[in-house]
Amino acid sequence: MGYEKTVVMESGTENRTLTWGVTPDGKAYVRETSRGDLTEMMFDAAERETTVTFEPTDDYKLADIADTVEGHTDDCFITDFEDALTLWGIPYTRDEKVVPLAA
Repeated sequence: MGYEKTVVMESGTENRTLTWGVTPDGKAYVRETSRGDLTEMMFDAAERETTVTFEPTDDYKLADIADTVEGHTDDCFITDFEDALTLWGIPYTRDEKVVPLAA
C-alpha cells in the first residue's frame, strides 16, 4: 500500500480503528476494525473488520475520508462512508470478516 493512515478509538473495553489508504491497483479504501465487549454482544464475534473499496473521483476521494475522520473521530463509522459514496453515486465494494468467539 502506498499510503495508509490509522486512527484508534477506545471506549472502556471496546477498541475500534479506522484505517484508510490506497490499494496497489490505485483504489481507495477505508477499513473499520472493532473488538471488545460491544463487538461480542452486537455481532457475536471476537473481532469484526469491514472494508469499503472504491475508485476515487473528483467528487469523493481519500482527502474526504481524512476530513470526515479527523473532524468526527469518535462519531465516525464505516456506514458514514458507505452513505457518502451512495450519495455521490460512486460504486463501491464491501468486504466483512469476523473472528468468532472462542468456544
